Amino acid sequence: MQANNSNRHSKSTHHIVQKIATNIVCETITKNLKADFIISQQTENLESFEHASVEAISMSWLRNRILIENVIALLCKKKPKQKVIEILYTASADIISSDSDKFAKVVHSWVEFAKKNLSKFESGFINAVLRKVPSTIQEILSSKVGAELLSIKYSHPLWLVEKWIKQFGEEKTEKILSANSKNSAVFFRKDFSKEADILAEKYCAFFENTKYSNFLKLKNGEWNNVKDLLLTGHFYVQDPSTFFAPRQFNPKVSKQYLDLCASPGGKSRTIADLINSSDISDQNSLLVSSDLSKRIKPLRENISKIKNIKTAVIECDILSENLAEKLQKENLPKEYDGVFIDAPCSNTGVLGRRPDARYRLTQNDILLCAEKQFDILQKAKHFVKVNGLLEYSTCSIEEEENKEVINKFLLENKNFALKESFTLVPSEENDGASGALFERIA
Repeated sequence: MQANNSNRHSKSTHHIVQKIATNIVCETITKNLKADFIISQQTENLESFEHASVEAISMSWLRNRILIENVIALLCKKKPKQKVIEILYTASADIISSDSDKFAKVVHSWVEFAKKNLSKFESGFINAVLRKVPSTIQEILSSKVGAELLSIKYSHPLWLVEKWIKQFGEEKTEKILSANSKNSAVFFRKDFSKEADILAEKYCAFFENTKYSNFLKLKNGEWNNVKDLLLTGHFYVQDPSTFFAPRQFNPKVSKQYLDLCASPGGKSRTIADLINSSDISDQNSLLVSSDLSKRIKPLRENISKIKNIKTAVIECDILSENLAEKLQKENLPKEYDGVFIDAPCSNTGVLGRRPDARYRLTQNDILLCAEKQFDILQKAKHFVKVNGLLEYSTCSIEEEENKEVINKFLLENKNFALKESFTLVPSEENDGASGALFERIA
């Protein structure tokens, strides 16, 4: 009797997972909302194991959406009812994320779910379609070539794949797409203190080392064992790609720095840690971090964890408000030894971490981002001292947002010179990012 109750409970739980996952797929199609918001909203009352199951299916859908849509379109001569197609999409995502020896079991579970929610004919149709999904995937992938194959195989918009092939070549583009198709790792960045080293050693069983000396990769399922590290102030959840621009910026002790577009504060924390990495004891360093009012809460929380240097937080829209007046009101400098900008961007360097963004993105979005980025640079330049530095950072890998913005800025500002720049493409070890370091020479 207990076994039967347990079995019924297990089936009930699985049907809850299937229902919530199907709801998420539906909302990602019909609502222009970020997937993490949708998933969070739909799973807030679930147990942890249910949440994990729903998230696995949802992420499989987001990482394989174009492939799944092609498969279902090929298998359905006529477009089914919306409820049917939502189950077909969600079930296909579950199949793709499962081991091949479990395909039949996964199909059976979704047919049982369909029987409870749809007609006998519709559940039979779903059964017939789902059993052909694995072979149809192979059929589609073997019939396409070039950009079209890469677009479907890795579920990225065709226009973006063609754009990347033109910029990076087909081989490098496929490596970027492949990296984006994998589950993103969670990285902890530790500061340079002895206390951080001691804690890292104490918790080493829960992490894997990386090629980046101050970054640790969290092992699967170990979040609850390490989350308290974030309360110490010595650790921050951050991808290694976010370290490249602050390292290029190379902040020094006894200097004054301004971090614009700073929320949630990861780059500010990194800048502070780089200053504090010096053995020189100094209380003259200043870091002022600024962002929009609606983004200020997490920024304040992170800045409060910075020790050993002076800090300040300013609420300001750099494009529409007078930052100089706000700085003066708070008795803060108007010019700085270095200004850091982590500019709003298209996020094409982090499409592996935010897979839903690729379906909302358009070519025009990239151009609009570039215009805004240039305008921010034009505002930021006024706060740089002569011989001071200006770091321009994005998590985009697009030339329009990086190379072209940099060249335009140099063309219109002869008193600035480019010292160095980089573009880091996504890989299994890091997200993508770009950065450029300018010096004000007059």
